[in-house]
Amino acid sequence: MLELAKRLADYFLNRLPEDGVCHWDLAPLGTDALRDSSSAAIAVCGLLELCKHLPVTDPERVHYLRAARHIMSSLTQDYLARLDDPCNGLLKHSVYHLASHKGVYECASWGDYFYVEALVRMLQSWKPYW
Repeated sequence: MLELAKRLADYFLNRLPEDGVCHWDLAPLGTDALRDSSSAAIAVCGLLELCKHLPVTDPERVHYLRAARHIMSSLTQDYLARLDDPCNGLLKHSVYHLASHKGVYECASWGDYFYVEALVRMLQSWKPYW
């Protein structure tokens, strides 16, 4: 399962724009597709979970950890709501349902949750309760 997880992580990472925040629905690079900060926050948690299961000696572990930190840095610098932003959450620019124009470039509760989870995972050992 670890090899499959690594292949899936590589698939995701190889399709990211320079700042590491994925396009909505993993749209191809070079398009003007909207970014999806909630998906990026979820991906950070997944990358950190993968790192937790890889041996310390696995050379790809460092790669996934750096990628998670890069994405998290971009989310914090460019997608985190500021005090004067007119929004109702932590992460701006999430996409819920593009075709129906619902939740497009807004905050999303799941994005906020996974952003906070990623912060905790980066600062201490994550012990999920489920």
